[in-house]
Amino acid sequence: MKNMDLIDIDLKRDAQAISNYIESYVESTYLKQIREQVQNYKEQYRQEPLMEVELLEAISPFIEKEESREKVSNLVKQITYSKMIETMLPNYKTAEVLYRKDENKIYSLKDYFNLIILILILYRIIIWAEK
Repeated sequence: MKNMDLIDIDLKRDAQAISNYIESYVESTYLKQIREQVQNYKEQYRQEPLMEVELLEAISPFIEKEESREKVSNLVKQITYSKMIETMLPNYKTAEVLYRKDENKIYSLKDYFNLIILILILYRIIIWAEK
């Protein structure tokens, strides 16, 4: 039997190439738009800050412990991200579903889970987009 050349398979290299392609695709298709939207929301909230954010930012300098100031800063980010997500999802009636604003309407567990999963994905994308 003839000595046949082995096929050159480098799974690590190929996986890296596939990963790079997916990352590039996600960057150009989604992250660029989301980054722009996040920047627009940030600018909007700088000009018209949320009442809760203004209050937290006003008391922050008077908090003695650095660790506590960091927690307040993180809370400000969370409130801002939450508002961004609500603005990004106007068709989902986020507050209505999560906070049961319409007591006459019954939402299924599936509605809650779908919305929560979507919110978590958007939250991670916003954090990723800010980096």
